[in-house]
Amino acid sequence: NNAENSRMWLSAEVDERTLREIYLKAFEISCKAHPWAVMCSYNVVNGVRVAQHRKLFDLLRNELGFGSGLIMSDWGAVTDAAASINAGLDLIMPYSDKCRDQLEAAYNNDELNKEQLDECAQRVITFTERCRNAKHTNGLSRKQRLQIARQIEAEGIVLLKNDGILPIDPSQSVSLSGNFANNYINGGGSSAVQPDEKPITLLDAMKAMHTGELTYRDLWEYGVSEAPILQVEDSYGKDVAIVCVGLHDCEGFDRLNARLPQAQEQLIKEVSRKNPHTVVILYCGAPVDMSEWIDCVQAVVWAGYPGQVGNLAVSDVLYGKVNPSGRLTETFPLGEFDYPAHYCYKDSTMSVYSDGLLVGYRYHVTAQHKGLPNALPAPRFPFGYGLSYSAFEYSDISCTVNEDGTVTVDFDIANTSDRDGTEVPQIYVREVNPRVFRPYMELGGFERVDIAAHTVKHVQTILPASAFAFYSVAENCWLVQGGAYELYVGSNSQCTPLSIGLTLNRRRLTSL
Repeated sequence: NNAENSRMWLSAEVDERTLREIYLKAFEISCKAHPWAVMCSYNVVNGVRVAQHRKLFDLLRNELGFGSGLIMSDWGAVTDAAASINAGLDLIMPYSDKCRDQLEAAYNNDELNKEQLDECAQRVITFTERCRNAKHTNGLSRKQRLQIARQIEAEGIVLLKNDGILPIDPSQSVSLSGNFANNYINGGGSSAVQPDEKPITLLDAMKAMHTGELTYRDLWEYGVSEAPILQVEDSYGKDVAIVCVGLHDCEGFDRLNARLPQAQEQLIKEVSRKNPHTVVILYCGAPVDMSEWIDCVQAVVWAGYPGQVGNLAVSDVLYGKVNPSGRLTETFPLGEFDYPAHYCYKDSTMSVYSDGLLVGYRYHVTAQHKGLPNALPAPRFPFGYGLSYSAFEYSDISCTVNEDGTVTVDFDIANTSDRDGTEVPQIYVREVNPRVFRPYMELGGFERVDIAAHTVKHVQTILPASAFAFYSVAENCWLVQGGAYELYVGSNSQCTPLSIGLTLNRRRLTSL
């Protein structure tokens, strides 16, 4: 489900290989954590409503390892209660007399699979007992849990640009502007998670750490696209000007474009005209087109949606108490029309996934190395990208092919700076002479490595056999094709200074 517009009836038309290799990957990863429940979406996949999609339900249980967990519907996603239960849905949400009457009528008319109904009922009972017997806390105090939340945000913040302005010295003079600096923005609709106490704003977090002059103005009203820019002179002459902007993402509708609201772009440009030492902090849940303003500012910090104590972590990064180490989990294109999916067919009833396997970084590395016709430009920020206050160098790669099909990869990373830091090395896999189409390279694994200043850390990671596999529709299995492969190691999908070749034997995988 990649669209909100027409989500109650839109059919995602996607081939099986792409479905398995790209869109079911998140469920494969999640099932390794043994979740108790999975929710199905509203939409249709290849002509079948997800709430009635036996093929997907069976794949979830039997191949992805979900087993006897509970499959529940999204709220109001069921249109045919009997068909949903017969397909393997366990719980229809919310309760409705209409669905109950449909089930009772289907049962009396022998249209409801009674064995399937018993299995669904048992899974609901098992789920209820699990919830009843579950511990309500994990043994941590509220203070400890908030500290963990702050640490998670600190590790997730991505430094996208830094021309030497960060970290800030607490004694510097700073102007802070933008509504997001003094307000808590969370998701809309069912994603509107409310804090259990007053959240900490960035303004409050910075006040607790700053010793020099610190001024703040809203300058624009959230949600008003033509709001006038007021008194940006506050930023003039300050050592640093910080502008806090972002998006209020919400379910039920899709964004009209990839840019920030016009008033926010105008604010960034007006402040940066008054003060070239401008830092932009983005509170967003998805990539944005920065083409109108990124060349005007010295630094860009991706904060995401930090939560009620997360601005403490944002402040920690701004002042250098935390060395940023977050990495992008999405590709940020150069402009809003530089998404491969933008050129796929879509109308009010269907969305055709004609980009296939060439999603995100897979498209860009393939276009770069294979010369795709009418190729889109290289991304502004590639998948896996993120800056640090430290500097790292990679060297001395080697690898060993193990009997079980796994591959052990060894290499060194040197921290060449005066500051301790954390690097996130990524290993990409390429089949040299594939017999079926494959993206030029794909992520096989990654590590998170703490490295002290002026030291070298040896990194060893084991890639599973599945890192080299593709889904063979012809043989209905995951397959590692025998032959030559290459590994590329580096800091993101566009920066892989190390490479090494290896040879693998053909291998059918019985499980992922």
